[in-house]
Amino acid sequence: MTETSVLPAETLASAPRGLRAGLFLLIATFVLFPLGSLPPLYASVCVGFLGPVAVILCLLYKYRGRFPLNMENCFLASAAIQYLFAPAVIRMITGNFTASYWKESASRAYVKNFYGQAMLVTLVFCAAVLLASGFFRGPWPQKLVRGRIAVVFSRRTLFILIFMIVNLWAARAALLSAGAYYHVVKTKFAETDAYSALAQVDDGFGKMVIAYLWTGVFASGYALVLAVPYTLLDVAWNFIGGGREPIVVAMIIIGLSSYICKNRIPWKFIAIVTFPLLILVGFMGSFRYQANTMAKDTIDLHAVVAAIRNETEDVSEKPSFFVTALIRFSDLDSIAPSMPGRPNSSHTCWAKPGSEFQKQ
Repeated sequence: MTETSVLPAETLASAPRGLRAGLFLLIATFVLFPLGSLPPLYASVCVGFLGPVAVILCLLYKYRGRFPLNMENCFLASAAIQYLFAPAVIRMITGNFTASYWKESASRAYVKNFYGQAMLVTLVFCAAVLLASGFFRGPWPQKLVRGRIAVVFSRRTLFILIFMIVNLWAARAALLSAGAYYHVVKTKFAETDAYSALAQVDDGFGKMVIAYLWTGVFASGYALVLAVPYTLLDVAWNFIGGGREPIVVAMIIIGLSSYICKNRIPWKFIAIVTFPLLILVGFMGSFRYQANTMAKDTIDLHAVVAAIRNETEDVSEKPSFFVTALIRFSDLDSIAPSMPGRPNSSHTCWAKPGSEFQKQ
């Protein structure tokens, strides 16, 4: 067993540093405020790229150059991606939303003029989170600083693994035979209690088996020859059925297993899988609907190949898979309509077709 030293988390992030980090982010936000009055393109790009940098620097200051994987960091990182970085990149790639494939109503296009101000509001909220986490300081769990977690997988746990695998694939076979395999194909069977039970087995045991195998790899030296083929099989099963979320979750589980066992963020793994996952999310956005042409109780590989060909051909009149994935992550349109200077309540982005604002 490897010896480990334990360092209380208070030494990494004391209350004064947390408060100062929140104040620093608040000051940085006020420094960026003039950028919100720039033309929409420049405001979105400047605030969208400088804002995440400010958030990262404040977090690094709070945790003394470290970036521990905790709920606060995950929440702020997701906010920076969802409301700052992704909208700015989309605006740049689409040429300020003027690309030929970009189709939306005039009202929604008008709301995007307030992206810069909405991004500043997001930064203020992130600063408030940092201030609150530093002021209302609760008990911190102890964290390992170096070493590995000693996890032993006995033979008994192998019986549990086999039990989960057998039940998982039996449930998947039942879903396939009942015509309820493809994610976007709805049948009468999908309204029954039996489908609910099988779907929960598929969703729950699917994640648990992946977590077990990769925790064994990182903690107990399980051979990759066991984990990699099974993971590829699981990914293939979900890919053909149009399930993008299970594939993304499987990669997240592998990353979390590595972090928990090795006590360090797997940056190399994140760098390797991030871009392919983004492409996958964008690709599956429309590929999954090709399942409507497939047989509902069999896996038709010819139909899968045809669907892939349809998605990869004639891409000039539709956004790239990367842009489609970023659209999935961007949610700034939910904040932009509330910015000062927006149209009044009868002229919001939800204006009815044919209204006065819709005609602008």
